[in-house]
Formats: sequence, structure tokens, C-alpha cells
Amino acid sequence: MRFFELLNYQHVMGSILVALIVLVLFAVGLAFMPLVHSKNQTSPSKETHTFADNIEEGNGPFPLVLALIITGTLLWAIFYILYYGFSEVNI
Repeated sequence: MRFFELLNYQHVMGSILVALIVLVLFAVGLAFMPLVHSKNQTSPSKETHTFADNIEEGNGPFPLVLALIITGTLLWAIFYILYYGFSEVNI
């Protein structure tokens, strides 16, 4: 039981706000990532191999947004495990 009922509300709203901010940043990052491009556009990646149905393998850079998302997920998982391991909390 909490002494201040408003604290529960603030924690819920804080969690929802953080989740919304992460979702917006994720969506904006994916919106500007060049996943598909037309044949007319020139791209910095060079085509190295063409498979069936005109699927091309390119030699381009890895998108920064995906690198940040993967790194953030791995760091969160590691720190989550370490936090609960060192605090000796039974989950």
C-alpha cells in the first residue's frame, strides 16, 4: 500500500510517456531508413549480385537506426539482468 495514491498515477503515466517517446523515435528512424529504392534512383551502395525476381544484394552501409536499436536492446537486457542479480530480488 502506498501512502500517496498520486505516486501510482505518476509512475503509470511516466511509463506510458517513456514508451510513447521510444515508439515515436523508432517510427521516425524507420521512416527515413532506405529499405526499398527504385531503379531510377542512384544509391551509394553498389550492386554485387542479382537473384531471381530482381532481388539485389548490395554492398552498402548498415543503417544507423538499426544499429542503435540493437545496441540499446542488448544494453538494456544486460543491465536488467545485472540489476536484478546484484539486488538479490526474487522475481
